[in-house]
Amino acid sequence: MQSPAGSAAPHRPRLPACRNPESTHRLHGTGHRPGHRKPLPLPATARPVVGVNSFGFGGANAHTIVRRRSPPPMPPGGGTPPPEGLPILVTARTPQALTEATSRMAQHLRTADPEGFYDLAYTSCLRRGKHAHRTAVLARTPQEATDKLARIAEHGSGPTAEAVHSGRVAFVFSGNGSQWPGMGADLLTNDPVFRAAVASVDAELAPRLGWSVAEEMARPREDRRPAATEVAQPLLFAVQLGVVAVLRSQGVQPAMVLGHSVGEVAAAHTAGALTLAQAAEVLAVRSRAQAATAGSRPDGGPRPGRRHRPPKCCRIARGW
Repeated sequence: MQSPAGSAAPHRPRLPACRNPESTHRLHGTGHRPGHRKPLPLPATARPVVGVNSFGFGGANAHTIVRRRSPPPMPPGGGTPPPEGLPILVTARTPQALTEATSRMAQHLRTADPEGFYDLAYTSCLRRGKHAHRTAVLARTPQEATDKLARIAEHGSGPTAEAVHSGRVAFVFSGNGSQWPGMGADLLTNDPVFRAAVASVDAELAPRLGWSVAEEMARPREDRRPAATEVAQPLLFAVQLGVVAVLRSQGVQPAMVLGHSVGEVAAAHTAGALTLAQAAEVLAVRSRAQAATAGSRPDGGPRPGRRHRPPKCCRIARGW
């Protein structure tokens, strides 16, 4: 191993002083002779580039090119918070420490610049160590985050949880009754992964249903029909598969899937038990069959045959 004859670490936009004053060569690109004893300022430039040579006793030559780091890319929309707000995460080692850390974060945000709120949210979620006890809030402004965190710290309760050190992820798919007007609309507009997944589902469902789930999701809120079983079930199926696609694009893979009612169809497809075409066929037939019996129990969920006499149940079943 050869010891270096010289090394340099340019911490400032200046050329280091030369150690060979007798040289008559000019420094490349600068017009300066190396026979100087003081650092020379470099011309002003947005991203200066410096070359550093280092020579060993046996003739080994290492050359390093150093330049200023590129500025980080701005987030989509220039850091504009989404409608639901940005997440602020606080973690600590104990519940008591979490209360104190939440209070300190609220105090810090009280004087924070609104223009820097995105950076604060980004740092709290991705650039700080994460301890076992955690709480988080969604907020559009530092003041909104301050108010929410202050309430958590004051009452010692709220959306807090303890992280697990090991474990696996399960996806649970809900059944009919969990839908609401406008569900998935923001994702359909703003998330290309979600939009592509819904388009794939729509391509299989539309020929079977005679209408488009993507168009239904894009309708104005007042024109949507989430209470109709034959509409709600296909919409839930499309939204659930869209969310699965978004999670998988972020590296979240389920070790187990569970589904209730119509959610079983999405769970079966996510697990690979049904192809998308098979799941769409089950979904289309199921939603049409249950539309005739919707509202047969107090909570409005379909339960074919629960309150029908046997002959009517037989007539319904024979059609399928």
